[in-house]
Amino acid sequence: MNKYYSKHPLYYTLLFLLLSTLLISCKEENESESPKPTDTGIAKDDHQGLFRKVPASQSGVLFANSLQEDVSTIENLFDFDYFYNGAGVGIEDINNDGLPDLFFAGNQVPNKLYLNKGDFQFEDISDQAGINENKVWSNGVTFVDINADGWMDVYVSQGGQNAIMIGPICYTSIMEI
Repeated sequence: MNKYYSKHPLYYTLLFLLLSTLLISCKEENESESPKPTDTGIAKDDHQGLFRKVPASQSGVLFANSLQEDVSTIENLFDFDYFYNGAGVGIEDINNDGLPDLFFAGNQVPNKLYLNKGDFQFEDISDQAGINENKVWSNGVTFVDINADGWMDVYVSQGGQNAIMIGPICYTSIMEI
């Protein structure tokens, strides 16, 4: 045995504490304890989880905020610090039918507005709603009834190289189209 360890009782004390902690913390699972169902009726240790993936072919929602760097312009991380900050997602009932509708703000891609038809079915109404008019670099979305007409309005914040000229955009009463 090493002479260092025999002269230092602290080594043995630390080794004893470490082994004791490991032995105490290890315990066998009691198989008689079954997982208790939550208020949703799903067991907590269910490996399938509470969520399931719904394919775009079924839901009608297809959006990807894809970015393409271009060092010859300002659209790159070196010239635009917020290049990878992403955009925004908004959920609001824009047509007052009681179903939450989806808005996806896109940086370099068009914004998307999906009307909830129920049962996880959505319809892309982006073109008819005109949500991409004067769009530059969308980086956030908020809903508010700005003109107090009972319909939610969409406020899209703009960033990027042209945002000073355009600024934020508010689309009012989209569903009155």
